[in-house]
Amino acid sequence: MNEKSKRKRALRYRHLKEKIVDLPDVLRQYCQEEAYNIFLYMHFGDDFYKASVYQQLQETYKRPVHYIVQPNEVCIMQLWGIENYSVFDIEAWMETRIGEKVRDRVVYEYLKHDLIAQVMPTEPQQGAAFICHPHNNRIYQTWRRRFEPPRVMSNYVRACLGIMKQGKVPTGAIRYPEWDANFREEIESIAPLDKIILIAPEVRSDIMFNPRVWHVMVQQLHARGFTVIENVMDPKNHIKQAVHIKMSVEQALQLGTRCKAVFAARSGLCDLLAGIGDRLHILWPYWRHAQSGPFFSMRENFDIPGGTSPHDYILSRDSKPLLMFEGVDLLQNVRKSWLPRGRLTLLERILSVKNEEGCKVMRILGVKIILAREKVKTIK
Repeated sequence: MNEKSKRKRALRYRHLKEKIVDLPDVLRQYCQEEAYNIFLYMHFGDDFYKASVYQQLQETYKRPVHYIVQPNEVCIMQLWGIENYSVFDIEAWMETRIGEKVRDRVVYEYLKHDLIAQVMPTEPQQGAAFICHPHNNRIYQTWRRRFEPPRVMSNYVRACLGIMKQGKVPTGAIRYPEWDANFREEIESIAPLDKIILIAPEVRSDIMFNPRVWHVMVQQLHARGFTVIENVMDPKNHIKQAVHIKMSVEQALQLGTRCKAVFAARSGLCDLLAGIGDRLHILWPYWRHAQSGPFFSMRENFDIPGGTSPHDYILSRDSKPLLMFEGVDLLQNVRKSWLPRGRLTLLERILSVKNEEGCKVMRILGVKIILAREKVKTIK
């Protein structure tokens, strides 16, 4: 089952909304009455963007800003120097409510986010929790009229949260973690930092690359004297010949900001590591880049000092990809059959229907036709 089919399958479970309709009440105990309480429930990358505007939100709301975060995203608060936050384990809570109903990992991720967006308030408000989302959000509609529909993630966050100006994420303000002495000793016992490559092949809400693609890359790097360490949570995703070290997100950031280079499938970890610039090499499936590449472009979303943006590599079996590093193509021995499907099918190109910014949209040969538009009250 491909990613598009998984999204459609997720829609079948929308009736499970009744199982989590009390989420706003559950979150009330974590809220601060005098503050704007932003609930972060998505993945690292999405929530990293929402935390990046902390200072601007305080200036906009003229009130304290308080985040409610997942346990594994406390590191995001630390990256932006945010101290006003509470921790709520939404993963564990959702698992008790709908986890037994949905077993497919990708379907579950899409469904979880969709259901939360249906039951949570989306407009900024004081004293109660809300989420960053355009659904029924009049402030978002006001932003669109003043500027244009947000074309990149950094402006999408600003539009949903009511920051009435466009802008990029300032990587110079990210507070990357210091070396932990014990972890540093462990890493340096393996190889010198300038001979270490970190790979991150996992993605949470997408279909992963064939592991043989990563294995070929590891072989090429080994042949040139590099040691490859993998950041892999699920042992099933281990890449042959890579050194496996069980790392927290903080440790992955410690290593990623100091080693020779990082190769990663496009995921939230890439956003967290944007500050390392051109030492970050990002692998995209062709269809994913065609679908959302501009929206999640590192170059368009981040203000990186010196203009040294991360490298993007778009992988497809329809054309021989190149991934040049230290003068060598790391993908030269990869078979095309191992790569993701490239071009959309003729039927997919001619006709597709999906939801875009509150509208049901049909595209015929690339022409956008709005079939139905969600009714949203406007602010005068």
